[in-house]
Amino acid sequence: MISTEPTGVVISPDGAEAYVSSPTGVTVVDTATMNQVGYIRTAGSVYGMAISQNGNRLSVSSRRERGSRTSILEIADTRTRDVVSTVDGPPSPPFDLGWRFDYFRESVALSPDESLAYVAIDTTVLAYDVRFGTVTALDTAGYTTFDLAIHPGGDELYVVTDQGLRIVDAVTGSAEVIGELGVRDAGTIAVTPSGQRAYVSTGHQGAIMEFALDHAPEFGDGHESAGSLDRIFTLGS
Repeated sequence: MISTEPTGVVISPDGAEAYVSSPTGVTVVDTATMNQVGYIRTAGSVYGMAISQNGNRLSVSSRRERGSRTSILEIADTRTRDVVSTVDGPPSPPFDLGWRFDYFRESVALSPDESLAYVAIDTTVLAYDVRFGTVTALDTAGYTTFDLAIHPGGDELYVVTDQGLRIVDAVTGSAEVIGELGVRDAGTIAVTPSGQRAYVSTGHQGAIMEFALDHAPEFGDGHESAGSLDRIFTLGS
């Protein structure tokens, strides 16, 4: 039975299965029949998920106790429905979520080779090295992070913050911003499998922006644009 408290959903690359997160684990649903076909039990409440490009691994950001500031990265095998790796992260910086905690989400992005998982928590992006069980914090200069996406090439991490959309070098792991997209009211981002386009939702504007990405541009000392705005689709228009 699907949880009565779903907190998020991701779809397998082939579209055959949906993974629905909840306070106790992840329910696997057959998208053709809409029936439950499996369950992945996690160490705690799930706040974010990402699936690998081949669909074999599901990265889950969870907390052992609701209200805990310590994030856990769990890697599940989607074929066996078992958690095969767990990495404990450091406590998150203090912040007051108040009544919003039950609705709090953590964005997760998985590198193409499945070696690194990035988790956005408040003003920090945690880079989990699945191979060695280590965690590196990428400081976002105090900006609150809303969403993450990684380029299919694995070398650029797109970080949506309350001050704009930043691009971080995912190869060196440096927190240095190497570019930006020209949008200040971004909420979420999705990058096409080809890596040529990015779609960004905006809050107050009520629109979806389509960017043509200039992948791996030659950035100068400043934060130059990493893409050009092609189209804007206004919701409800």
